[in-house]
Amino acid sequence: QQFAVWRGSWVRTCLSVAGVLGAAAARGQVPQDSPRMTPLVQVIREIEPAVVSLFVPIEQQGKQGFASGSGTIIHPRGYVLTNNHVVNGMDVVKVTLSDHRSFTAKIVGTDPKTDLAVLKIDAKDLVAAELGESKAMQVGDCVVAIGSPFGLDMTVTAGIVSATGRSNVGIT
Repeated sequence: QQFAVWRGSWVRTCLSVAGVLGAAAARGQVPQDSPRMTPLVQVIREIEPAVVSLFVPIEQQGKQGFASGSGTIIHPRGYVLTNNHVVNGMDVVKVTLSDHRSFTAKIVGTDPKTDLAVLKIDAKDLVAAELGESKAMQVGDCVVAIGSPFGLDMTVTAGIVSATGRSNVGIT
């Protein structure tokens, strides 16, 4: 079974964990030949190093704090894809990698209409996700989203593609 992966930013941010992979799987202790090493677990292990957490400084009711979001490394030279609404109007964006290294990102491009933004971090040894072709998606394809909603690191949710080809349907 093949899994089409919508990486982090493509489907906004994951909101909940869809299933429990098991304590051993979560710690990366499942041998490759184990029956628990399902295609889904393999996809998650492959893509997880490319998923980043984003933190932007905010002030609410006179108090300093941080808002959080997710992004995906899309090029090993440090380009990160995220949502425009996460970084819109921000001067400082902190990016934390799955290996816990942190960097200050530069916003290199935004598109409010598609709610996408591209950031750049100066880092070495990055794992980049391979973006898929949305036109290749089919109804019924399994999909996975990994993100850090509400500051919760590496949250995973899975589902299926329920429809394709929808645009301008008036849903916001």
